[in-house]
Amino acid sequence: SNVVIKVAEAAAWLDSLIERGARYSFAFIDHSHSYDAVYEASRRLRHVLAEGSFVAFHDYNDPRNFSDNENYGVFQAANKGLGDAFTFCGGFGCTGLFRLNA
Repeated sequence: SNVVIKVAEAAAWLDSLIERGARYSFAFIDHSHSYDAVYEASRRLRHVLAEGSFVAFHDYNDPRNFSDNENYGVFQAANKGLGDAFTFCGGFGCTGLFRLNA
């Protein structure tokens, strides 16, 4: 199939994909709002996405990322975890879209 829906802890699932050498052209990240969980997933994405592929983070533009709400850190974690390997393409609603550099 062209779409894989998996319910699992994101970092562990991505580790299993890395171990298998899996490659995808798109990822949608919506498993958590916490900084730690999103960061751990973000830093693994370069290993499972093909060059030029995209990743979208749900709640990337949520105002709670910029408040004292300790349960939110999607914006900060995605930016730090992806680092220079990805380019920000824009915000679409509450979602932030990034592209893996070639």
